[in-house]
Amino acid sequence: MSLDSFRNTQEGGFKIELASPANIQRLQEIIRACWLDTYPNAEHGITAEDIAGKNFFDGDDGEAREYREGRKREMIEDPENEHTWVAKNEKKEIVGFLRMHKADGTEYMRKVKPYAEIDKIFILKDFRARGLGQKLMDEAEAWAGNLDIRAEVVAYNEDAIRFYERNGFVKEDEKLFPPDTRRFPSGKELPKMDMVKVYKS
Repeated sequence: MSLDSFRNTQEGGFKIELASPANIQRLQEIIRACWLDTYPNAEHGITAEDIAGKNFFDGDDGEAREYREGRKREMIEDPENEHTWVAKNEKKEIVGFLRMHKADGTEYMRKVKPYAEIDKIFILKDFRARGLGQKLMDEAEAWAGNLDIRAEVVAYNEDAIRFYERNGFVKEDEKLFPPDTRRFPSGKELPKMDMVKVYKS
């Protein structure tokens, strides 16, 4: 693995570094907070109550603990194909993260060439508009190397769509990723779209 994959960067009081298995619960808490800040949408009928009812695996029940242990194993056992970078503030608190994994392109019905997928990118509300998302993206793009980069985005999350477009992503007409089977307890689901950045040598 390239030494570049392990470099830490620090700028403006924030530090970008690779996550450790000990960070998993904090990352799940950030996901919950960001979903509640971002995804309630009257036009699409998604309420804060819908989101609050979703299991983000950040609690202390058996299912949550089992999920977090599984994520820890993934981080330890497959570092060649999965990286998670975290952004820490001056208090060394994690305030955002980006998770990326590499895929061979044959796992879904539509076959594509090998790619890297941005599985998640979240920044806590009070720390947005400070360039942290871009710093995380820069790390991810460096690790992806010459692979295309794909992401699935909530279709009404205009801030995220603009962020990806600024980084050279375009919307795909044909979906690669299958429908999400994990709906809200209410039965509702988030409308999603695929975006891709094609590697150019």
